[in-house]
Amino acid sequence: MKVYKSKVDWFFFLPLSYPIFLCVKGFITGSYLMSAITLIILVLIGLMIQKTEYTISENTLNVKSGFLVNKKIDVKTIRKIENTKSIISAPALSRDRILLIYNKFDDIEISPKDKEEFIKHLLVINPNIEVKS
Repeated sequence: MKVYKSKVDWFFFLPLSYPIFLCVKGFITGSYLMSAITLIILVLIGLMIQKTEYTISENTLNVKSGFLVNKKIDVKTIRKIENTKSIISAPALSRDRILLIYNKFDDIEISPKDKEEFIKHLLVINPNIEVKS
């Protein structure tokens, strides 16, 4: 079993600056309800950042992102891997992503920190995967 953490881009933290500002402002002005709600949101986002990972175990790729995503993919069903810079919602914390196309019509975007090692690992299990740059 090998765990690959998600690569994290700085732009991902930019939207967090406003909730942090609201949380601090709420404590300063005495708006504790606003601060509490904002703090809960920040904790949930933090858990998602910390728990975005991709685990390869035997022939299965498990994609996890916090408490929202827990997807199991049979590596033998992966047909193609493509590089992408998409910002579409996905279990990825970076724009430097790879698109995994599996089964007949399924796909998922992920952003492993070490893309080369991750792809090599998948190719060991399924050498029929087409890799496009």
